[in-house]
This record gives sequence, structure tokens and C-alpha cells, in this order.
Amino acid sequence: MRYLFLSFCLISGIMNAQELPDKENDTLIVWTEDRKLTWDDFRPATFDGTRAATSDIGIDILTVSSSAKGYSHEVFSYFLKLSSSTATDNAHVLKHEQLHFDIAELYARKIRHKLQQLKGGNYSIKEYHSIIDYFYEQYFEEQQAYDNETKHSIDSVKQQEWALRIRNELTALNHARSSRYQ
Repeated sequence: MRYLFLSFCLISGIMNAQELPDKENDTLIVWTEDRKLTWDDFRPATFDGTRAATSDIGIDILTVSSSAKGYSHEVFSYFLKLSSSTATDNAHVLKHEQLHFDIAELYARKIRHKLQQLKGGNYSIKEYHSIIDYFYEQYFEEQQAYDNETKHSIDSVKQQEWALRIRNELTALNHARSSRYQ
């Protein structure tokens, strides 16, 4: 029996707009609807038989502008190529890893949606951190529940249920897609 491991990251940084990453480079892939993970995005690895793949996936929130009227943020989900690895080429396992990436995008959209709801970015740093902390906790719990319920991709029925639910939730939050990375 193989198990998968997922590294969860949430980076909340304050950077300038010119430091926003490209959609993709040698080390990073920003989530977009048309770019799915392939095994070429992972480094080869030999595991001790307890896992098939590791994916380093996260959400980054960059402050792109700040003024008396409020803040403007860019929120995006990403996959780190250099710290993601695989010991398999199993398509079912790859779909499982892709859904981890999709869950990260779902929570990026939830964060974008919440920040958009706050009038003109007019919120305090304390409110901002409270929002981020809340969604990070939910994100982490969702990723854990996904692995637990699907038994790290082994339960194909649960895997399909999760894929349908996440796809529907992403669709429901289409209004909160990143305009920069489409």
C-alpha cells in the first residue's frame, strides 16, 4: 500500500507588484484552469514504500498596493517543482495530486472573495490576519480530510466524489478567479 504526503504552505508576504511571479518558471507553477500537473513537474524520487508522491503546494498573498483607501492584494495558489517528487507514473495518483492543487486554488478563491467583500480594501491589519488565519485553518483541514477520506487516492469512489465537489465549488467561485493568471 502506498501513501502520499503533501506539504502545506501558506506564505503571507508583503511584496511589490513587480515581484509577482510569472504563471510558470523552472521552479514554480501558478494554478490556472488550463495548466494541469504532469509527472514532468515532479522530481524523481525513491521512497521507502510509504508514499508514491509528494507535492509542495501553497497559497501566497501579496500586498500589491497600500493607501489611505485600503489595501490591494494578489492571492494565488502555486506548486513548487523542486520540492515535489514522485516514485510512480500512475495516472490515478497524478489526479490525486492535481486535486490537492485544485483545493489550494479553491481556498485562494475563498480568500479573494472575502477580501473583495470588505469595502474597498478598507480593513485593519488585525482583520486581515484574522481572515488569513481562518482560511488557512480551513485549508489545512480540507487537505487532511481529502487524504483521509480518499485514503491517499486508494478509495477511487471517494476520489471521484471529492473531484466533483471541488470542481463545483471552484465553479461557484469563478467570480473570485485571479485576473492576473488567466
